[in-house]
Amino acid sequence: MTIRLANKIGIESILSSAKDFSIEKYLEKNMSMSLGSGLVTLIDLTNAYGIIANGGKKIYPNIIKSIYSRNGKKILDNSIKVCKNCILNRINIIPELPKITNNLVEVLDPKIAYQITSMMEGVVKRGTAKNLNELKIPLAGKTGTTNDNKDAWFIGFSPDLVIGVYVGHDNPKNLGYKQTGSSVALPIFKDFIKLSNTNKNKTPFRIPSGLSFVNIDDKTGLPSNEKGSIMEAFIEGTEPYSKDDINILDSLGIINNSISGTGGLLNN
Repeated sequence: MTIRLANKIGIESILSSAKDFSIEKYLEKNMSMSLGSGLVTLIDLTNAYGIIANGGKKIYPNIIKSIYSRNGKKILDNSIKVCKNCILNRINIIPELPKITNNLVEVLDPKIAYQITSMMEGVVKRGTAKNLNELKIPLAGKTGTTNDNKDAWFIGFSPDLVIGVYVGHDNPKNLGYKQTGSSVALPIFKDFIKLSNTNKNKTPFRIPSGLSFVNIDDKTGLPSNEKGSIMEAFIEGTEPYSKDDINILDSLGIINNSISGTGGLLNN
């Protein structure tokens, strides 16, 4: 499926997106990339997840946020936010309210960023990271394991914190039988979350406008309210049709018979 999808999209488009996320440095223009043959560093990959968690706006990793001189003057500021009207030059009878803005470049539609986040919430709720469920806080993430269990990954995030965990040897070798991202990297992430008391207020992921939520059957992808159905986020206008809708459209001869079950697939 991954190869077919990459072939349909085109490897150049995929590399272009990778560049937007600043993870293209060690990626090559060949189809094996769709199977994970490229290389990424932990900090770059974690930052890429940070862009998704940040609603699609580009951010850059930095160690030092700000530096002040001995006289209290700020000489370095890596903050991504600017507060206008926070410093009053003179006293006004009707002062302007402070406004916090940022100049971050949007490299991914916020709606798509949330859809990806929602998918990765599914990894925590019912996938390879379901051991995090007992923490009972909003979390999303993805496990990863390379061939022969040489590298184990878990990149996870709450609405305001992204954590990247990598386990491996300096000279790559097998970590051991069944030593996968789920069994090796995930527990490290879990312990950190517990000790750091992350998202203690259980703040949910921020949902941008322009999305609708539909309960679907996880096997057919069609709307369903049956037990076991899962709620998925769709960009408005792309929601899947129900079986009844498909039957009606098919009987009218206006549905593309080669593809059925999803919105936006009608012939003009």
